[in-house]
Amino acid sequence: MAMATNIRARIPASLLARSLSSASYLTEKLPEAPSPANPVIDLSNTQRLFASFPTASLLHSLANLSAMAAGPLVDVGVAALRAVLASEGQLLRAAAIGVARATVHRHFCAGEGFEDAGRAVAAMWEEQGLRSILDYGMEDAEDSAACDRNLAGFLRTVEMASSLPPSSLYFRHL
Repeated sequence: MAMATNIRARIPASLLARSLSSASYLTEKLPEAPSPANPVIDLSNTQRLFASFPTASLLHSLANLSAMAAGPLVDVGVAALRAVLASEGQLLRAAAIGVARATVHRHFCAGEGFEDAGRAVAAMWEEQGLRSILDYGMEDAEDSAACDRNLAGFLRTVEMASSLPPSSLYFRHL
């Protein structure tokens, strides 16, 4: 017992108070960042933050995110969608794509084309003061014509982004 007490005396108290199951004990805690004098958006004021969204839209988002947080439900949904898309039934296929567009696509995508995305980014900035991250989703390129289409789409995305107010976008330099 004396040996355990002797070892405990050699270990700093700060290490004993922290959970050793995380990496938090390996680094010093950084000082809190000062609050900006005039924040563009205050995430702590949820009433103001969500005031411009209709209640139905917020409930739709909550339902989608809750469903997407349930791993087994997502697995079943992905398997069902794959099976439907692999089938020959056009009506069933159209229904499955419609459900995907009304849920996941609607929640995470700004639109289906450049014009839709541009309108969504502008509206998010003007109505909520939210910035956007534009990401061009390319298809697999199996030949040079497909590569050319992907390049043209990427360049069109850059052109569209340059037409938006600079403060409405977040640019990440790689």
